[in-house]
Amino acid sequence: VRPLLGPRAQAARALARDARGAEAMSLWLDAADALQQLGETAEQVECLRNAVRCDYSSYDARYALGVALCQSKQFSEAEEHVTWCLRRKPHDQTLRSLLEGIVNDRLRVTGLPPAPAR
Repeated sequence: VRPLLGPRAQAARALARDARGAEAMSLWLDAADALQQLGETAEQVECLRNAVRCDYSSYDARYALGVALCQSKQFSEAEEHVTWCLRRKPHDQTLRSLLEGIVNDRLRVTGLPPAPAR
């Protein structure tokens, strides 16, 4: 399966460049998924940014981008996307925990004390 992931990502990106709207977003998400499985985090993040550009109101794209940014230690931008998701699902404890972890990681990286638990 792994040898097929590179060509899958490449094909999805090529098709996404010519597509529009939801179709393009779906193709960017597919490319990002393949790249994540290959461990190509920087390319995965770029595909997810493109997915969000195609549909800024896509919960799935914003959530995936937030998680990928967190994994690549881009905490400020990750916080923005996960906060957006939490506004849409304010009672989601998994999202709330993810956001708290991102905020604490961002503060730790900047040398500030962690945020108090709520």
